[in-house]
Amino acid sequence: MNSNLQLVGLIATEVAPDESELAPAFLDAYLAGGQRRRDLFQPAGHELGAAGASTFLMAVIPAVLEGLAFTSGVAMLVLKGKDLSDDVLGIIKSGLSIYEIKSKAFTFFKSGKERGGAATSSDGKAKAWEALSHVIETLSAQLQKCGLNPDQCDAATLRVIRVLLENPVAAETLLKDLGKSADKT
Repeated sequence: MNSNLQLVGLIATEVAPDESELAPAFLDAYLAGGQRRRDLFQPAGHELGAAGASTFLMAVIPAVLEGLAFTSGVAMLVLKGKDLSDDVLGIIKSGLSIYEIKSKAFTFFKSGKERGGAATSSDGKAKAWEALSHVIETLSAQLQKCGLNPDQCDAATLRVIRVLLENPVAAETLLKDLGKSADKT
């Protein structure tokens, strides 16, 4: 099994266990593009939500793949920043929230802006934190489209990021392949 399939399988196990058996087919269809990709984003069914309103549900893994494809370039910045990767993994494993991660990203970004013209070694870290914030926002937005509530989106986003950071070589390959497939709409 290639590394992309293994990694998407790990993500599916963490984020949408009911979809893990379908993860290889989702990845294949997503990378193929065209109608096969568009079919992934058709509602799979519906359930009754609050006050009896019908909510259409879509598969979660295609939304994750879409979010990673949209952010493949900036996600690579996060993977390549070893200090950042270690910081983020520590934050996720300690159970801190998306809000706390984004707050730290904003602090780094703001401090870089306030320093003005002189570049320092932490400017790269600030850019990596900004990139992480973008990945979080994009993944969460994609997950909301498939019917997850904000808390579920936050939890799923953290799990995806953790799996990527724990498997950086496979994550880099997956992100490159997703990025290349972006124009196959």
